[in-house]
Amino acid sequence: METTITEHWIANNMVSIVVAIIAAMTPVITLVTQRYFSKKDKTPHSITNAVVKNQRIEALLNELMTKLQPHRITVSLFHNGGYYYTGAPIQKLSVVCERNAEGVENLMHLFQNFSISIFQRNLEKLIANDEYYEYNELQHNDSAAVINKMYDVISYGMFKLRNAEGYFCGILSVAYSSNHRLTEGEAEIARNIAKKIQSEITNVKGI
Repeated sequence: METTITEHWIANNMVSIVVAIIAAMTPVITLVTQRYFSKKDKTPHSITNAVVKNQRIEALLNELMTKLQPHRITVSLFHNGGYYYTGAPIQKLSVVCERNAEGVENLMHLFQNFSISIFQRNLEKLIANDEYYEYNELQHNDSAAVINKMYDVISYGMFKLRNAEGYFCGILSVAYSSNHRLTEGEAEIARNIAKKIQSEITNVKGI
């Protein structure tokens, strides 16, 4: 059986052809492999980063607790909570970190997925200003006041948290079970802690 010129050439150059094919496929194989392991490692790395960031935030809250001696300190962040039937997004607020005085109940596990409309009074103030002080929550009767009274929060200072783009993304709250009025020195300490917390939440989306 006779062989054609093409078949003869292929037979003589088979090794070179195979090497060329492998060389051409190598970048593709490398890219696919990198993407596979990148996706595979993404979740563990994200969890590790979240835990480390929480540790640093908790250390900052411990510092603030020692210096200001409040009843309760919380860090809350905004997040999306699905959609209304109208198609509008449901914006919510959850406590992501807290520190409490000795004997004060931990509430972070209860303060999750709260509609931001509950805190309308507070958010109106914080949207207009970087901080907001309430010295007598007993004079109010809105939803936020009802919740605060349930947990012995009478006065507090709230400090706006911003993400890397400068958007309002969360709140540092320093609360007291009495009519405590933050001094300018205490407020400055809280502001500095808020700035440090901001550096830990640079990837958080804002409103």
